[in-house]
Amino acid sequence: MTRNRPDEQTIARRAYEIYESRGATGGTDLDDWLQAERELSGVGISNRESPEQEERERIENPPFDADSATEEASDST
Repeated sequence: MTRNRPDEQTIARRAYEIYESRGATGGTDLDDWLQAERELSGVGISNRESPEQEERERIENPPFDADSATEEASDST
């Protein structure tokens, strides 16, 4: 499934807004980040995965990095 992935700065801003909205208390930074990512990606609540599943998906399917792909292609020739 392809999702529209926002850039990290946009996610960070939204995660900070979420953090502030719940009283700026610590301990749930990963949850705030994942919630921001879901909101900005347009993933609905019905499609919501557990934070662990979302983190695993993010690690296994990172956003495409054109610079890295170019370097890898150059290295293989």
